[in-house]
Amino acid sequence: MKYTVVLNGCSGDTRAMAEELHGFLAAYGAGPGGRTVLFYRDEEKREELVRCAPTEKVILVKVDGYLAEDFLPILKVLADDSDLYLFTGEVGGELAVRLAYRLGGSSLVGASYAAGAAVFGKAVYSGHLQGEFSLEKKPYCVVLARGMRPLPIPDLQRVVQKVEFEAGGQPGEFIPAETGEGLSHARFVLVAGRGVNGKENAAWVEEAARRLGAEFAVTRPVAMSGWAPLQRLVGVSGAVIGPEVCLVVGASGAAAFYAGIEKSDLIVAINIDGQAPITRLADVVLVDDYRAVLAGLLEIEGVG
Repeated sequence: MKYTVVLNGCSGDTRAMAEELHGFLAAYGAGPGGRTVLFYRDEEKREELVRCAPTEKVILVKVDGYLAEDFLPILKVLADDSDLYLFTGEVGGELAVRLAYRLGGSSLVGASYAAGAAVFGKAVYSGHLQGEFSLEKKPYCVVLARGMRPLPIPDLQRVVQKVEFEAGGQPGEFIPAETGEGLSHARFVLVAGRGVNGKENAAWVEEAARRLGAEFAVTRPVAMSGWAPLQRLVGVSGAVIGPEVCLVVGASGAAAFYAGIEKSDLIVAINIDGQAPITRLADVVLVDDYRAVLAGLLEIEGVG
């Protein structure tokens, strides 16, 4: 299987991230024959950073900083026939999801092991269980969970290629998408959190929102998992909203998310966990299965 490692050379812990990536590749059964796309900023550290690459081929891209928006068009230009793209770190998560969309592939954030060529495991239910996810479309854009078992980088005979781009990268293709501007002015918003458990369930909640006359929004874990467009994200890294009614299903209520909805006139939370932080922040709390409650609302409104 051909693979590409995307490595952040602008970080202070590049070697640690590279060793975790190398550990994953070794467990995956992949040799050093892939390639590393290494984004770096400091010319004086270039040689040191090259030695961090876990592959024999290294593509160097000098940048001003590690910003997802700038790197997406660059990665699109550099895309080859790799079956697997590996990322790490928070920005890596955003890159993986958005690159998979542009290349027509699949993405997974927080992978801790590989159970097959296209099957990856990750922690679920707040780390209490391990779930395995089968990715269907190539390329597989996978973000590793941090804290994985590292493996020292071997001394390789590397072929290094430096590629230069104009500031901000080459223009990427324009992909029409919803802007999410309706969230800012919506009177009723239905927000889906990670607890909806899957892309199909997120789509079901979105359809429920449409039938109820609400704008659909999601938390960061949902957007980063590729279950919904990033334009639907609310919180400190997305839209800040203030509807008359904000109905939140399956979200724990992290501070970064709550900052995006706290201006709502009325917050209603549906969660099976009565101890989740959202239950202390919401005005109304229903400790129940979100599907059952939403199905009841649809029936009451006559739109079920």
